[in-house]
Amino acid sequence: MILPPVAGGLSGSVVLPAASIGATVTLTLSASPPSGVPALQSDRRLVRTLGSTPTGIAYFTAQSSPTVSFGTSLGAMIATTTQVGGSEYLVLFDPSNATAGWNAIAGPGSPSSGIPAGGNVAAVTFQQGVTYDLALVSTQSALTVPTPTPSPSPTPAPVAVNVSALQLQGVGAAYAQTVTVTQSGYNGLFTLGGTSCNGIAAADTSTSLKDFTITPVAVGMCSYTFTGGGGVQTTLPVSVTSLTIGGQ
Repeated sequence: MILPPVAGGLSGSVVLPAASIGATVTLTLSASPPSGVPALQSDRRLVRTLGSTPTGIAYFTAQSSPTVSFGTSLGAMIATTTQVGGSEYLVLFDPSNATAGWNAIAGPGSPSSGIPAGGNVAAVTFQQGVTYDLALVSTQSALTVPTPTPSPSPTPAPVAVNVSALQLQGVGAAYAQTVTVTQSGYNGLFTLGGTSCNGIAAADTSTSLKDFTITPVAVGMCSYTFTGGGGVQTTLPVSVTSLTIGGQ
């Protein structure tokens, strides 16, 4: 018997085993415990039967027309918005025998698969004209499933060059120098930028991912920009001067 969703995020079904006669059984699902019946946690007999204090997951009322008996236990499968642990049981309160309190009629089952029908925990009879209360309980407290908090992205480390400024004292390949760019935690390719160096210096990145050979082309000043992981950048000033020998 499929039960429509109710407030509280509950939905699911109750499985009725073979009955003694044809009958109409009306079941109503609720997220709130019924009024006028003992609290589950205060029913000492039930606590002893289950071995721990039960926590209510879902509640039902049941009515039958005419009187009907089930020779084996009912089954239940309820989906909730909470994470449930422990074992699940279906318990019954019969208002015509209130002194008996709550009684386990099915279980144990697991939160992932519910309580299977057809067990031999207890036969059940629904008398015509009587409204019965049932509860799906767990032997562990229901835990609210927390909304996952996204982990903050780590802040990328700064990009560093092994020199703070590059001074090239002459023009040509003989005066080229190699600089090394590093960034802690990053092993990828560094991107080289710096159009201001066009015609003043030329950078060769063919040696490795982090070594840049810079060759002076003409006298002047410019700068290169190195971009690493996370888009972090650093700038290297470059100056090219001519070498004068013997005062000429």
